[in-house]
Amino acid sequence: MHLWIVSRVYRPEPGAAAVFLGAVADSTIETGGRVTVIGAKPTPEVAQKYRKIPGEKLVLASVLRNAQGYIRGYLQYLSFDLPLLWRLAAHPKPDIIFVEAPPTTGAVVSIISKLRKIPYVYRAADVWSEAAKHATNSKIVLCLLKYVEKFALRNATELIAMYPSVAKQVRALGVKTKTTIAGVGAETNIFNYRSVPQRKEFIYPGSYTELHGASVLIDAFKIFSDKNPGYKLRFIGTSTPDVKAEMQHKVNQYGISSQITFEPAVIPDQLAGELNSAVATLATLNPYGQYSFAFATKIYSSLASGCPTLFAGPGPTAEFIANNPDSQSVVAQYDAQQIAAAMQKIARNPLTAAQRQELAEWTAQNYSLKSAADITVARLTAAAHNAR
Repeated sequence: MHLWIVSRVYRPEPGAAAVFLGAVADSTIETGGRVTVIGAKPTPEVAQKYRKIPGEKLVLASVLRNAQGYIRGYLQYLSFDLPLLWRLAAHPKPDIIFVEAPPTTGAVVSIISKLRKIPYVYRAADVWSEAAKHATNSKIVLCLLKYVEKFALRNATELIAMYPSVAKQVRALGVKTKTTIAGVGAETNIFNYRSVPQRKEFIYPGSYTELHGASVLIDAFKIFSDKNPGYKLRFIGTSTPDVKAEMQHKVNQYGISSQITFEPAVIPDQLAGELNSAVATLATLNPYGQYSFAFATKIYSSLASGCPTLFAGPGPTAEFIANNPDSQSVVAQYDAQQIAAAMQKIARNPLTAAQRQELAEWTAQNYSLKSAADITVARLTAAAHNAR
């Protein structure tokens, strides 16, 4: 099978999507296939981390990035999507296309699919038209995004959803395209247990936007640190300028700028080392929006590294932790006092080295990214075969 992966992000860039798509490429190559990645040129710092893999070809083009160096925002997406039309038209046909969000990229692939008679499978890791409600109140923007997303989803041969709650949300849009729940997990070749000295740190890895409501962690950490001096809270990832400014302002008001840092996203190998030494990771989901179906996939990488997670908010992440005591993790109400109490509980009884190793092994056995990638490749192979 010759597979095109079409995505604005790909390994070794940081982010769950990039890691997952890399795992899909590896699984395709392992089964005798070859992969062409039609994507965006990474920054020079990220590009030097890439390892050439037999069977994988990268076809990358320059794109517009925001001030933080990410392809995020209307202009940034368009800088990738508009040239994509002729880029996809110019290359020899593959057997099938696997496309990553945003929906505008899916719409471009849908057009090329129709013109060149190439089947495509869309990765529904999220429902963008729902997520956008937290970023804008414009009815025009929301209606247009919903139309484009439904167009991309309906014309796909099949959808790959990461978890049932997303598949349910897709159905709520009126989309009846066949959907496979592939699951999701950790890249255990990268995220695994290492015996390293433990630091008195909590880490929030990944994105923190309006959807996540991570600002409550600043309030919680202030309460916690008043009784537990010497701890730090590190945000390692991306945000929107408004949210980051609001959180930084709150940190300054509390006078705890020496204890809380906001750091850029790092490549997975580097993040794994940070997780190995943290007392726990933090994850939140804003309960006051319409996004409670989302799952915080970042927790898998944390657990695979032997690092427990404290999650605050509603939805399937809270259910997962509650139903899996082996995760050694904690759920708190989305409330500063409750989160602070949970942080104190973790700080008083940190996992031992043996417990962290046991946690990493449990995660590798039950929630490896490879299994999700293998399911995805099996569906891609079947869809390509059926289209012949």
